[in-house]
Amino acid sequence: MRNFQLKNNFQAQPLYAQLGFVLLFNTAIAVFFSLVLKENRFWTSFIGSQCVGLTIFFSFLVFGHFSELKGWRIVVPLSLGAVLGVSLSILVSGLMNGIQLTAMGTALAPNLDKVLVNLFVAFFFGIIILYFFLSRERHHHASNALKEVQIKNLDHRKLIAETQLQLLQAQIEPHFLFNSLSNVISLIETDPQRARLMLESLTRYLRASLSRSHEQDGTLRDELDLIENYLKIIQIRMGDRLAYKINIAENLLEHPFPIMLIQPLVENAIHHGLEPKAEGGQIIIDIQRENPALLIRVIDNGCGFKDDNLSGFGLYNVRQRLQSLFGEDGKLKLESNTPQGVYATIEIPYV
Repeated sequence: MRNFQLKNNFQAQPLYAQLGFVLLFNTAIAVFFSLVLKENRFWTSFIGSQCVGLTIFFSFLVFGHFSELKGWRIVVPLSLGAVLGVSLSILVSGLMNGIQLTAMGTALAPNLDKVLVNLFVAFFFGIIILYFFLSRERHHHASNALKEVQIKNLDHRKLIAETQLQLLQAQIEPHFLFNSLSNVISLIETDPQRARLMLESLTRYLRASLSRSHEQDGTLRDELDLIENYLKIIQIRMGDRLAYKINIAENLLEHPFPIMLIQPLVENAIHHGLEPKAEGGQIIIDIQRENPALLIRVIDNGCGFKDDNLSGFGLYNVRQRLQSLFGEDGKLKLESNTPQGVYATIEIPYV
């Protein structure tokens, strides 16, 4: 035989908390009537109030097991509970006063008006406590709905960020891999030692990149290791035309950081700033904590601003990912670097 279990239709509070509130509410009603109606003793009012209040409460629990408490259905357990509760109250009161069960019908006959008044009072206070529970329930459902919307928005933002990251990796890695392998092939005959160094750096870069391809977060150390391997490959290709420097405090290296936010800025500086410049130049990556923000600066002294390097896919993707990950707190600023070059700054919250 299947065990009978009561469903709790009011989810805003656990069942024991609801029961506790009903007991307190019943007691408050008993105190009210013992003070207003001087002839009523407190314990008489207390027992009657508890009989009615608890009967209505359990009527809702039992009725809610078989039917959803919506619309007109909500009146059924309230009415049934009020009638049964008043009946139980009269029965208990009569027994306490020494009236036999067989004589209770005769004793009630001249007091039907009082019974009707008790039914009205039970129904009235039942509506009050029901209104309280329904208000709490509406607030509970509204809060849950808001949380679900917030979770969906977070999931949506996460999905956007993941898609943007995959698009960025798909755009950067084949392009970079093709150029690097072309350089290795061209160096094999002319400069085998440099070809070997480039191939080793490329292997380290790809190993680190592939190990993080399914991750969204890493540390600044992870990001900078990837970028340094990237710059070593480019440096072998450009030779003395490229110099780079990375400035970061030791205590920031293990700070959590989204992957592939700095590299597009570095690649943009190489591709649009330093490679087209005959004498090349320098890239400086400077990372500082300036409360309450973390500032990542990529500075080059290359060719400077051009229309095509302000609207490229890499920069657009960085802006979109910053927006997805940090909202208004994630910023990318591009400024001219005096006397020549670009000063790119990522600003994110330091958390």
